[in-house]
Amino acid sequence: MQNKTILARVFLVLYTFFLIWLIVFKLNFSISGIHSVREINLIPFHYEDVEPGDIPILEAGMNLIIFIPFGYFLSRAFGNTRFFTKVFIVFLLSIGFEVIQYVLAIGASDITDIITNTVGGIAGIAIAGLTRSFVDRH
Repeated sequence: MQNKTILARVFLVLYTFFLIWLIVFKLNFSISGIHSVREINLIPFHYEDVEPGDIPILEAGMNLIIFIPFGYFLSRAFGNTRFFTKVFIVFLLSIGFEVIQYVLAIGASDITDIITNTVGGIAGIAIAGLTRSFVDRH
């Protein structure tokens, strides 16, 4: 196994822990400090109780952006894995986060999050594919 593959796997593990801290723990160091919420939204890009001046699409954009590195590291760590397998892994991780939020009552489980997380992961996988020849040469 190449050093770059090992390094990508290390970054993938570290970034996965970061995502857990960000999504599950809401950047806290314990669940006890997190506001208790148990909601499910199965309507994509539907936002209830939006206050004037609030931009919920910004949250969707942030979800997309935070999953780009995960998709990139996943693709670099497991380069020979089929594209749809990598997308499925991103999709399952996103669903896992939403289920954990619901079970622990620490956030709203939202289909929009699953969609935007998965699209972000796909973008990261695509970026890894586009930059593979450049990265592998250096």
